[in-house]
Amino acid sequence: MLELHPIFGVTPVLDEVSRIDATNFRDPATIKALTALVDRVVEEAEPGEAQDLFRALEELLKKFSQFEIEAPDEYAQAQGLIVRLKFAAFAVIKTEEVEELLEKHLLSAVKDDINLIGLLTERFSAFEDGVAHGAMRKRLMQTLQNNSEPVGSDPLVVGSGLQAKPPTAGDWLKDYDQFFPAFTMRGSLERLRYFNEGTNARRLNPQDRQILLKIMEVYDFIRFPTVALKERRIISASASPASLPPRAIPPQGQGLAGLKELVEIFNNELISTAKRVNEIGQGEFSKTARVLYDNLFPLPGASHDRALVLGALVVLARQGWLLKLLEEQNPVREQFEKYLRQEGRPEEAPAFALAPTSPVSLGKFLRFVLVRRMRMNESEAAAVAVRLGNILKQNGKPEYFDMAYYDQQSGMFRWKL
Repeated sequence: MLELHPIFGVTPVLDEVSRIDATNFRDPATIKALTALVDRVVEEAEPGEAQDLFRALEELLKKFSQFEIEAPDEYAQAQGLIVRLKFAAFAVIKTEEVEELLEKHLLSAVKDDINLIGLLTERFSAFEDGVAHGAMRKRLMQTLQNNSEPVGSDPLVVGSGLQAKPPTAGDWLKDYDQFFPAFTMRGSLERLRYFNEGTNARRLNPQDRQILLKIMEVYDFIRFPTVALKERRIISASASPASLPPRAIPPQGQGLAGLKELVEIFNNELISTAKRVNEIGQGEFSKTARVLYDNLFPLPGASHDRALVLGALVVLARQGWLLKLLEEQNPVREQFEKYLRQEGRPEEAPAFALAPTSPVSLGKFLRFVLVRRMRMNESEAAAVAVRLGNILKQNGKPEYFDMAYYDQQSGMFRWKL
Protein backbone atom coordinates (compact mmCIF):
# COMPACT_ATOMS: atom_id res chain seq x y z
CA MET A 1 0.00 0.00 0.00
CA LEU A 2 1.10 3.57 -0.68
CA GLU A 3 4.34 2.77 -2.49
CA LEU A 4 5.81 4.86 -5.29
CA HIS A 5 5.70 3.24 -8.71
CA PRO A 6 9.29 2.99 -10.03
CA ILE A 7 8.38 4.72 -13.31
CA PHE A 8 5.02 6.44 -12.88
CA GLY A 9 5.92 7.93 -9.51
CA VAL A 10 3.18 9.16 -7.18
CA THR A 11 0.28 9.12 -9.68
CA PRO A 12 -0.97 5.53 -9.05
CA VAL A 13 -0.96 6.09 -5.28
CA LEU A 14 -3.27 9.13 -5.29
CA ASP A 15 -6.38 6.96 -5.69
CA GLU A 16 -5.32 4.89 -2.69
CA VAL A 17 -4.92 8.05 -0.60
CA SER A 18 -8.39 9.27 -1.60
CA ARG A 19 -9.90 5.91 -0.52
CA ILE A 20 -8.57 6.09 3.05
CA ASP A 21 -11.60 5.85 5.35
CA ALA A 22 -12.16 7.00 8.92
CA THR A 23 -10.98 3.71 10.42
CA ASN A 24 -7.81 3.62 8.34
CA PHE A 25 -7.06 7.26 9.07
CA ARG A 26 -6.84 6.53 12.80
CA ASP A 27 -4.73 3.43 12.27
CA PRO A 28 -1.05 4.16 13.19
CA ALA A 29 0.01 1.98 10.26
CA THR A 30 -1.64 4.44 7.85
CA ILE A 31 0.28 7.43 9.18
CA LYS A 32 3.45 5.34 9.11
CA ALA A 33 2.83 4.41 5.46
CA LEU A 34 2.03 8.03 4.55
CA THR A 35 5.21 9.21 6.30
CA ALA A 36 7.33 6.71 4.36
CA LEU A 37 5.68 7.82 1.12
CA VAL A 38 6.31 11.50 1.87
CA ASP A 39 9.93 10.73 2.80
CA ARG A 40 10.44 9.17 -0.62
CA VAL A 41 8.69 11.97 -2.54
CA VAL A 42 10.72 14.63 -0.70
CA GLU A 43 13.91 12.67 -1.43
CA GLU A 44 12.99 12.47 -5.11
CA ALA A 45 12.84 16.29 -5.19
CA GLU A 46 10.07 16.34 -7.79
CA PRO A 47 7.95 19.47 -7.15
CA GLY A 48 5.06 18.27 -9.32
CA GLU A 49 4.73 14.94 -7.51
CA ALA A 50 4.99 16.63 -4.11
CA GLN A 51 2.22 19.03 -5.12
CA ASP A 52 -0.06 16.22 -6.34
CA LEU A 53 0.36 14.34 -3.07
CA PHE A 54 -0.17 17.26 -0.70
CA ARG A 55 -3.32 18.29 -2.59
CA ALA A 56 -4.63 14.74 -2.08
CA LEU A 57 -3.78 14.87 1.63
CA GLU A 58 -5.48 18.24 1.98
CA GLU A 59 -8.65 16.78 0.51
CA LEU A 60 -8.36 13.90 2.96
CA LEU A 61 -8.15 16.27 5.94
CA LYS A 62 -11.16 18.21 4.68
CA LYS A 63 -13.10 14.94 4.58
CA PHE A 64 -12.08 14.13 8.16
CA SER A 65 -12.09 17.62 9.65
CA GLN A 66 -13.75 16.25 12.81
CA PHE A 67 -10.53 14.40 13.61
CA GLU A 68 -8.82 17.71 14.42
CA ILE A 69 -10.67 17.28 17.75
CA GLU A 70 -11.35 13.53 17.85
CA ALA A 71 -7.88 12.37 16.72
CA PRO A 72 -5.61 15.41 17.19
CA ASP A 73 -2.32 13.48 17.09
CA GLU A 74 -3.01 11.79 13.74
CA TYR A 75 -4.47 15.00 12.33
CA ALA A 76 -1.41 17.02 13.39
CA GLN A 77 0.94 14.42 11.91
CA ALA A 78 -0.91 14.58 8.58
CA GLN A 79 -0.70 18.39 8.65
CA GLY A 80 3.04 18.11 9.23
CA LEU A 81 3.36 15.84 6.20
CA ILE A 82 1.51 18.41 4.08
CA VAL A 83 3.93 21.15 5.20
CA ARG A 84 6.92 18.99 4.23
CA LEU A 85 5.42 18.32 0.81
CA LYS A 86 4.68 22.01 0.27
CA PHE A 87 8.33 22.85 0.87
CA ALA A 88 9.27 20.09 -1.60
CA ALA A 89 6.88 21.69 -4.12
CA PHE A 90 8.05 25.22 -3.27
CA ALA A 91 8.96 26.15 -6.86
CA VAL A 92 5.50 25.41 -8.27
CA ILE A 93 2.92 26.16 -5.57
CA LYS A 94 0.83 29.32 -5.39
CA THR A 95 2.44 32.49 -4.04
CA GLU A 96 -0.13 32.56 -1.23
CA GLU A 97 0.99 29.07 -0.19
CA VAL A 98 4.63 30.16 -0.19
CA GLU A 99 3.70 33.10 2.02
CA GLU A 100 1.85 30.82 4.43
CA LEU A 101 4.87 28.52 4.68
CA LEU A 102 7.26 31.38 5.45
CA GLU A 103 4.86 33.04 7.88
CA LYS A 104 3.79 29.96 9.85
CA HIS A 105 6.30 27.17 9.24
CA LEU A 106 9.67 28.89 8.90
CA LEU A 107 11.13 27.35 12.04
CA SER A 108 10.29 23.80 10.99
CA ALA A 109 12.11 24.38 7.69
CA VAL A 110 15.15 25.79 9.51
CA LYS A 111 15.23 22.98 12.07
CA ASP A 112 14.84 20.37 9.29
CA ASP A 113 17.77 22.03 7.49
CA ILE A 114 15.73 22.68 4.33
CA ASN A 115 17.69 24.68 1.77
CA LEU A 116 15.37 27.69 1.67
CA ILE A 117 17.79 29.82 -0.33
CA GLY A 118 18.00 27.13 -2.99
CA LEU A 119 14.21 26.86 -3.09
CA LEU A 120 13.84 30.63 -3.37
CA THR A 121 16.44 30.75 -6.14
CA GLU A 122 14.49 28.17 -8.16
CA ARG A 123 11.22 30.00 -7.60
CA PHE A 124 12.55 33.45 -8.49
CA SER A 125 14.13 32.00 -11.62
CA ALA A 126 10.98 30.14 -12.64
CA PHE A 127 8.81 33.22 -12.20
CA GLU A 128 11.44 35.63 -13.60
CA ASP A 129 11.22 37.85 -10.54
CA GLY A 130 13.56 40.85 -10.80
CA VAL A 131 16.77 40.60 -8.78
CA ALA A 132 16.75 44.09 -7.28
CA HIS A 133 13.10 45.12 -7.11
CA GLY A 134 11.03 42.01 -7.83
CA ALA A 135 7.46 42.18 -6.63
CA MET A 136 7.63 38.65 -5.25
CA ARG A 137 10.72 39.48 -3.19
CA LYS A 138 8.98 42.48 -1.61
CA ARG A 139 5.97 40.35 -0.68
CA LEU A 140 8.16 37.66 0.89
CA MET A 141 10.18 40.21 2.88
CA GLN A 142 6.92 41.43 4.42
CA THR A 143 5.83 37.85 5.00
CA LEU A 144 8.97 37.08 7.01
CA GLN A 145 8.46 40.25 9.06
CA ASN A 146 4.96 39.00 9.89
CA ASN A 147 6.21 35.62 11.15
CA SER A 148 5.05 35.11 14.75
CA GLU A 149 7.02 31.95 15.59
CA PRO A 150 9.18 32.40 18.72
CA VAL A 151 12.98 32.42 18.64
CA GLY A 152 14.33 32.47 22.18
CA SER A 153 12.35 33.26 25.31
CA ASP A 154 13.38 36.73 26.49
CA PRO A 155 11.34 39.72 25.23
CA LEU A 156 12.99 41.99 22.68
CA VAL A 157 13.75 45.56 23.71
CA VAL A 158 13.24 47.69 20.61
CA GLY A 159 13.05 51.36 19.65
CA SER A 160 14.12 54.48 21.50
CA GLY A 161 11.28 54.00 23.99
CA LEU A 162 12.73 50.62 25.02
CA GLN A 163 9.45 48.89 24.26
CA ALA A 164 9.35 45.16 25.03
CA LYS A 165 8.05 42.82 22.33
CA PRO A 166 7.71 39.04 22.14
CA PRO A 167 10.73 37.34 20.51
CA THR A 168 9.03 36.41 17.25
CA ALA A 169 11.01 35.77 14.09
CA GLY A 170 9.36 38.81 12.51
CA ASP A 171 10.28 41.16 15.35
CA TRP A 172 13.84 39.81 15.35
CA LEU A 173 14.11 40.81 11.68
CA LYS A 174 12.72 44.27 12.43
CA ASP A 175 15.30 44.65 15.20
CA TYR A 176 17.97 43.52 12.74
CA ASP A 177 16.80 46.16 10.24
CA GLN A 178 16.87 48.90 12.87
CA PHE A 179 20.38 47.97 14.00
CA PHE A 180 21.88 49.27 10.73
CA PRO A 181 21.48 52.67 9.04
CA ALA A 182 18.92 52.76 6.23
CA PHE A 183 20.06 51.34 2.84
CA THR A 184 22.97 49.40 4.37
CA MET A 185 23.79 46.39 2.15
CA ARG A 186 24.04 43.34 4.38
CA GLY A 187 25.90 40.08 4.11
CA SER A 188 27.73 37.64 6.40
CA LEU A 189 29.91 40.31 8.04
CA GLU A 190 26.89 42.43 8.95
CA ARG A 191 25.14 39.42 10.45
CA LEU A 192 28.23 38.67 12.55
CA ARG A 193 28.33 42.28 13.74
CA TYR A 194 24.67 42.14 14.76
CA PHE A 195 25.22 39.04 16.89
CA ASN A 196 28.34 40.50 18.51
CA GLU A 197 26.99 43.99 19.16
CA GLY A 198 23.18 43.77 19.19
CA THR A 199 21.74 44.08 22.68
CA ASN A 200 19.00 41.53 22.07
CA ALA A 201 21.07 39.09 20.03
CA ARG A 202 23.80 38.80 22.67
CA ARG A 203 21.27 37.29 25.11
CA LEU A 204 20.41 34.33 22.86
CA ASN A 205 21.73 30.87 23.68
CA PRO A 206 23.88 29.15 21.01
CA GLN A 207 21.02 27.02 19.67
CA ASP A 208 18.67 29.98 19.20
CA ARG A 209 21.49 32.08 17.73
CA GLN A 210 21.99 29.43 15.05
CA ILE A 211 18.26 29.34 14.26
CA LEU A 212 18.08 33.13 13.99
CA LEU A 213 21.23 33.23 11.84
CA LYS A 214 19.63 30.91 9.29
CA ILE A 215 16.47 33.03 9.23
CA MET A 216 18.55 36.17 8.71
CA GLU A 217 20.45 34.53 5.85
CA VAL A 218 17.15 33.84 4.08
CA TYR A 219 15.92 37.38 4.78
CA ASP A 220 19.14 38.95 3.47
CA PHE A 221 19.01 36.77 0.37
CA ILE A 222 15.54 38.08 -0.41
CA ARG A 223 16.38 41.69 0.43
CA PHE A 224 19.98 41.91 -0.87
CA PRO A 225 20.28 39.16 -3.50
CA THR A 226 23.31 40.61 -5.27
CA VAL A 227 25.38 40.45 -2.05
CA ALA A 228 24.19 36.92 -1.27
CA LEU A 229 24.88 35.64 -4.78
CA LYS A 230 28.36 37.15 -4.80
CA GLU A 231 29.21 35.47 -1.49
CA ARG A 232 27.85 32.13 -2.75
CA ARG A 233 29.98 32.36 -5.91
CA ILE A 234 33.08 32.97 -3.80
CA ILE A 235 32.29 29.96 -1.60
CA SER A 236 31.61 27.76 -4.64
CA ALA A 237 34.87 28.81 -6.29
CA SER A 238 36.88 28.01 -3.17
CA ALA A 239 35.26 24.61 -2.56
CA SER A 240 34.67 22.76 -5.84
CA PRO A 241 32.99 19.41 -5.06
CA ALA A 242 34.51 16.25 -6.43
CA SER A 243 32.63 14.45 -9.17
CA LEU A 244 30.54 11.48 -8.23
CA PRO A 245 32.12 8.19 -9.25
CA PRO A 246 30.37 6.23 -12.00
CA ARG A 247 27.70 3.95 -10.55
CA ALA A 248 27.45 0.29 -11.41
CA ILE A 249 24.43 -0.74 -13.42
CA PRO A 250 22.75 -4.00 -12.40
CA PRO A 251 22.63 -6.81 -14.95
CA GLN A 252 19.80 -6.46 -17.43
CA GLY A 253 16.91 -8.88 -17.81
CA GLN A 254 16.27 -9.43 -14.08
CA GLY A 255 12.59 -8.44 -14.20
CA LEU A 256 10.97 -6.13 -11.67
CA ALA A 257 13.68 -6.63 -9.05
CA GLY A 258 16.32 -5.49 -11.51
CA LEU A 259 14.09 -2.59 -12.53
CA LYS A 260 13.73 -1.32 -8.97
CA GLU A 261 17.47 -1.56 -8.37
CA LEU A 262 18.20 0.28 -11.61
CA VAL A 263 15.67 3.02 -10.87
CA GLU A 264 17.02 3.43 -7.34
CA ILE A 265 20.53 3.93 -8.69
CA PHE A 266 19.42 6.54 -11.18
CA ASN A 267 17.20 8.30 -8.65
CA ASN A 268 20.06 8.68 -6.20
CA GLU A 269 22.44 9.89 -8.86
CA LEU A 270 20.01 12.34 -10.44
CA ILE A 271 18.89 13.84 -7.11
CA SER A 272 22.45 14.41 -5.90
CA THR A 273 23.80 15.82 -9.12
CA ALA A 274 20.79 18.07 -9.77
CA LYS A 275 21.57 19.83 -6.50
CA ARG A 276 25.17 20.36 -7.61
CA VAL A 277 24.10 21.74 -10.97
CA ASN A 278 21.61 24.09 -9.28
CA GLU A 279 24.47 25.58 -7.28
CA ILE A 280 26.78 25.89 -10.27
CA GLY A 281 24.10 27.18 -12.64
CA GLN A 282 22.76 29.67 -10.07
CA GLY A 283 19.23 29.28 -11.39
CA GLU A 284 20.07 30.60 -14.86
CA PHE A 285 19.34 28.86 -18.15
CA SER A 286 22.56 29.98 -19.88
CA LYS A 287 24.81 28.79 -17.04
CA THR A 288 23.00 25.48 -16.70
CA ALA A 289 23.25 24.91 -20.44
CA ARG A 290 26.95 25.73 -20.20
CA VAL A 291 27.41 23.02 -17.55
CA LEU A 292 25.87 20.54 -20.00
CA TYR A 293 27.98 21.73 -22.94
CA ASP A 294 31.29 21.77 -21.03
CA ASN A 295 30.80 18.17 -19.93
CA LEU A 296 29.48 16.88 -23.24
CA PHE A 297 32.30 18.50 -25.20
CA PRO A 298 35.25 18.91 -22.79
CA LEU A 299 38.42 20.70 -23.82
CA PRO A 300 41.36 18.57 -25.04
CA GLY A 301 42.92 16.73 -22.13
CA ALA A 302 39.82 17.13 -19.94
CA SER A 303 37.27 14.42 -19.26
CA HIS A 304 33.51 14.74 -19.21
CA ASP A 305 31.60 14.50 -15.93
CA ARG A 306 28.70 12.12 -16.43
CA ALA A 307 27.17 13.16 -13.10
CA LEU A 308 26.98 16.81 -14.15
CA VAL A 309 25.49 15.89 -17.52
CA LEU A 310 22.69 13.92 -15.87
CA GLY A 311 22.16 16.61 -13.26
CA ALA A 312 21.99 19.32 -15.94
CA LEU A 313 19.35 17.38 -17.86
CA VAL A 314 17.22 17.05 -14.72
CA VAL A 315 17.51 20.76 -13.87
CA LEU A 316 16.71 21.76 -17.46
CA ALA A 317 13.63 19.51 -17.42
CA ARG A 318 12.41 20.76 -14.05
CA GLN A 319 12.78 24.40 -15.01
CA GLY A 320 11.07 23.95 -18.38
CA TRP A 321 14.34 24.68 -20.18
CA LEU A 322 14.97 21.32 -21.86
CA LEU A 323 12.73 22.23 -24.80
CA LYS A 324 14.18 25.75 -24.85
CA LEU A 325 17.58 24.15 -25.33
CA LEU A 326 16.36 22.59 -28.60
CA GLU A 327 14.26 25.55 -29.71
CA GLU A 328 16.84 28.34 -29.43
CA GLN A 329 20.27 28.60 -30.98
CA ASN A 330 23.01 27.63 -28.53
CA PRO A 331 26.24 25.58 -28.60
CA VAL A 332 24.55 22.35 -27.49
CA ARG A 333 21.92 22.54 -30.23
CA GLU A 334 24.60 23.40 -32.82
CA GLN A 335 26.58 20.27 -31.94
CA PHE A 336 23.44 18.14 -32.18
CA GLU A 337 22.58 19.59 -35.59
CA LYS A 338 26.14 18.94 -36.73
CA TYR A 339 25.80 15.33 -35.60
CA LEU A 340 22.52 14.93 -37.52
CA ARG A 341 24.04 16.34 -40.71
CA GLN A 342 27.21 14.26 -40.55
CA GLU A 343 26.07 10.98 -39.01
CA GLY A 344 22.26 10.89 -39.16
CA ARG A 345 19.99 9.78 -41.96
CA PRO A 346 19.45 12.40 -44.73
CA GLU A 347 15.95 13.30 -43.55
CA GLU A 348 16.82 13.73 -39.85
CA ALA A 349 18.41 17.20 -39.94
CA PRO A 350 15.55 18.80 -41.95
CA ALA A 351 12.98 17.09 -39.73
CA PHE A 352 14.63 18.49 -36.62
CA ALA A 353 14.75 21.98 -38.13
CA LEU A 354 11.00 21.82 -38.77
CA ALA A 355 10.02 20.48 -35.34
CA PRO A 356 12.93 20.87 -32.88
CA THR A 357 10.77 20.32 -29.78
CA SER A 358 8.70 17.36 -30.93
CA PRO A 359 8.86 14.18 -28.80
CA VAL A 360 10.80 12.47 -31.60
CA SER A 361 13.35 15.30 -31.74
CA LEU A 362 13.80 15.29 -27.97
CA GLY A 363 14.20 11.51 -27.94
CA LYS A 364 16.87 11.66 -30.66
CA PHE A 365 18.63 14.46 -28.78
CA LEU A 366 18.68 12.44 -25.55
CA ARG A 367 20.07 9.41 -27.38
CA PHE A 368 22.77 11.66 -28.84
CA VAL A 369 23.67 13.00 -25.37
CA LEU A 370 23.45 9.75 -23.42
CA VAL A 371 24.47 7.05 -25.90
CA ARG A 372 26.66 8.89 -28.43
CA ARG A 373 28.45 11.28 -26.06
CA MET A 374 28.19 9.62 -22.62
CA ARG A 375 28.65 6.07 -23.98
CA MET A 376 25.75 4.72 -21.93
CA ASN A 377 24.11 1.54 -23.17
CA GLU A 378 20.68 1.81 -24.79
CA SER A 379 18.73 0.45 -21.81
CA GLU A 380 20.53 2.64 -19.31
CA ALA A 381 19.98 5.73 -21.49
CA ALA A 382 16.31 4.86 -22.01
CA ALA A 383 15.88 4.67 -18.21
CA VAL A 384 17.12 8.26 -17.94
CA ALA A 385 14.70 9.26 -20.73
CA VAL A 386 11.81 7.69 -18.78
CA ARG A 387 12.79 9.76 -15.76
CA LEU A 388 13.01 12.99 -17.75
CA GLY A 389 9.70 12.23 -19.44
CA ASN A 390 8.08 11.85 -16.03
CA ILE A 391 9.40 15.28 -14.98
CA LEU A 392 8.06 16.87 -18.17
CA LYS A 393 4.69 15.19 -17.62
CA GLN A 394 4.53 16.62 -14.11
CA ASN A 395 5.22 20.05 -15.65
CA GLY A 396 2.24 19.78 -17.98
CA LYS A 397 3.96 18.17 -21.00
CA PRO A 398 2.45 14.64 -21.12
CA GLU A 399 3.33 14.16 -24.80
CA TYR A 400 6.97 13.54 -23.81
CA PHE A 401 6.15 10.90 -21.24
CA ASP A 402 6.52 7.84 -23.46
CA MET A 403 9.77 8.53 -25.33
CA ALA A 404 10.96 5.34 -23.67
CA TYR A 405 9.42 2.57 -21.57
CA TYR A 406 10.19 -0.48 -19.47
CA ASP A 407 9.77 -3.81 -21.27
CA GLN A 408 8.70 -6.34 -18.63
CA GLN A 409 9.31 -9.31 -20.89
CA SER A 410 12.99 -8.54 -21.43
CA GLY A 411 13.56 -6.70 -18.15
CA MET A 412 15.09 -3.76 -20.02
CA PHE A 413 14.29 -0.16 -20.79
CA ARG A 414 13.65 0.54 -24.48
CA TRP A 415 13.20 3.56 -26.73
CA LYS A 416 10.01 4.15 -28.74
CA LEU A 417 11.88 5.88 -31.57
